[in-house]
Amino acid sequence: MCDGDWVRCDPAGGIQQISPREYLESWIGERKSESPDFRVAFQGLVDRGCDPIRLAWQLTSLTQASGWAKIGRSDVKGVAGDLEAAVAALRTLFFSQINRLLKADLMPLAGNLADLAKQLRSLAPTVERRVFPGRNVNRASLVHYVSAQTGHFYDEYVAPLVEMAESLPSIEGATASPRAYSTDAHIQWRNRDGAKALLDGPAEAVSDVLTAMEEDLGQS
Repeated sequence: MCDGDWVRCDPAGGIQQISPREYLESWIGERKSESPDFRVAFQGLVDRGCDPIRLAWQLTSLTQASGWAKIGRSDVKGVAGDLEAAVAALRTLFFSQINRLLKADLMPLAGNLADLAKQLRSLAPTVERRVFPGRNVNRASLVHYVSAQTGHFYDEYVAPLVEMAESLPSIEGATASPRAYSTDAHIQWRNRDGAKALLDGPAEAVSDVLTAMEEDLGQS
């Protein structure tokens, strides 16, 4: 899955668009061939009532959510500063003698960059490098799905699947980044207040992920 599209690389190196089911069936086969631990954990949940295609959808979504760069407050402020410097540079060009030689609409561009810098400044106090809401929401969606389908959390099966999903590169061809994630660590995460808040109901953000899954897969 790439920016909402389901694609795979063909032998010639091109991109072929395929159905979600085709993509996920291929993805399951690849993961099973790579890891006996994945094969056992995945099959354990399927045997207990999870649909393999929907389970794979949850895991690929978790990979995507975990793959983004994690930046802190100082990083956000630094980017905002860079944008503000760019705005100043654009205004310098606009009011210079070379403006008429440039084939660019400078002031609208400067305005857009200034707006983006302002948004980043307002967002910076809420940013914490260690907290990655997207990953937690997708973890909670996976946990909720498993629990809803089986009646149990099955932490011993979910944990190795989370470990695998969060270790895979989110961009095809990138290097994997192994992350140790034990059953005990998963249970601790699930019992945190933040995770409980996501799982209770579940939260709207988790419901949105589950809705997106059904929209992608329909009656698959």
